[in-house]
Amino acid sequence: YKKLQATPMSSPARQKAIEMAVADGARAVQLVRERAAEWGVAPDRVGLMGFSAGGMLTMGVVMKHDAGSLPNFAAPIYGGGTNGQPVAADAPPLFIAGAHDDPIASSNCARLYIEWKTAGRSAELHIYSQGGHGFGLTKRGLPVDGWIDRFGEWLRLQGVLKP
Repeated sequence: YKKLQATPMSSPARQKAIEMAVADGARAVQLVRERAAEWGVAPDRVGLMGFSAGGMLTMGVVMKHDAGSLPNFAAPIYGGGTNGQPVAADAPPLFIAGAHDDPIASSNCARLYIEWKTAGRSAELHIYSQGGHGFGLTKRGLPVDGWIDRFGEWLRLQGVLKP
């Protein structure tokens, strides 16, 4: 991992690792649907959420999918984008969250929202004034602390969670 982390962003090894990770994410969505009855999961309520690099993986699956691997919703949290690819007509609803003081991902969050909106796809964006990169679920007395509550509200509005 450390060797891969030190390689340039455009290196073939790094690109191959990203492709493999996205393929794993797509397979995970397919597997959950295949075993939905066994696991007591609604196959039409399968989503992906990822934080930072996990948000990049989430968006990789959303942007490069087949019928079985497209999640019903996605939540890239402080990470992920389209990498210049067009937003598909069947792109799922997105919940996007980040912090204004995140030097890594705040602009990408805003850009992703605009790309989804321009394509006529459903998205909700929350950019909190403070929280930095990597805010997760830890309550720190910052504006970003309530993002998970907004996500729950959004899931209910999407029909993923029952009231």
